[in-house]
Amino acid sequence: MEGASEILRVAAGVADAGQRLDRFLAAALDGFSRSRVQALIEGGFVRVDGVPLKARHAVRAGETIVVEVPAARPAETVAQDIPLRIL
Repeated sequence: MEGASEILRVAAGVADAGQRLDRFLAAALDGFSRSRVQALIEGGFVRVDGVPLKARHAVRAGETIVVEVPAARPAETVAQDIPLRIL
């Protein structure tokens, strides 16, 4: 299913309370760096109990965090006309 985003759900427990949202998600989601999580948060792809919040949000026990991971876009190569001198 190319082009579909992936939806991830994470529930915050008592031990997670007080952590910054970006740090919590970076630890909870395998393969996601903190900078990647921050980019998803800034892009509006992360919602806490249905509400988009900032990376500095302090997680509370019982909150449900939903992360929408957009599908990767294929890289495009663009040809350039570069004058080359052949020796």
